[in-house]
Amino acid sequence: RVDALEKKIDVRVDALEKKIDAILAATASAPPASAATASEPPAATSSTDVRTRCRMLASSGDYDSAVYRAVEQSDVDVLLYALDAVGIDKVRTMSPLPFGQLTLLCLVQQLGTTLARDDAVDFKLEWLQLAVLGLDASNPRIADHVPAVLLQVKACMEGLPAAVTARHRERISLLVHVCQSIGSSATRRA
Repeated sequence: RVDALEKKIDVRVDALEKKIDAILAATASAPPASAATASEPPAATSSTDVRTRCRMLASSGDYDSAVYRAVEQSDVDVLLYALDAVGIDKVRTMSPLPFGQLTLLCLVQQLGTTLARDDAVDFKLEWLQLAVLGLDASNPRIADHVPAVLLQVKACMEGLPAAVTARHRERISLLVHVCQSIGSSATRRA
């Protein structure tokens, strides 16, 4: 039974690693967050079906699966829905956070590169801070990807419109600093 669970976990981790690689490859050539358009959900799975599944997973306490399923869609609206279903107040005091490191890294990437796309900046920044602080840059599953993702997120935050930056100056400054610090530290270890 343990071997079967380990195999399932390995399969899921491999899928997440491929997803991160795909996200990194896609965003490396993408326009800056302020010029990007919202991505369309994959045609194979309707947004409503995914949202319903995410809400069910969150309601059952499977927060990692709820958020993973959402980041897997590469649709920030689905992600915001899943995060709302999870509820930051439910998870912020949990130690460790109930999310896998790959889920956290994907969460950081998707939230950090879409800050200026809608009016959910406060919500995104709150979750982004939780996710960044929950990252373990030395985790072998994400270590190779952490510097690139955090550099990308840092650049997106530094390129935010002045009005957004002015309203959220303290939190953005803190996150830029933390992304720089963790990213630099992870690069030195590599």
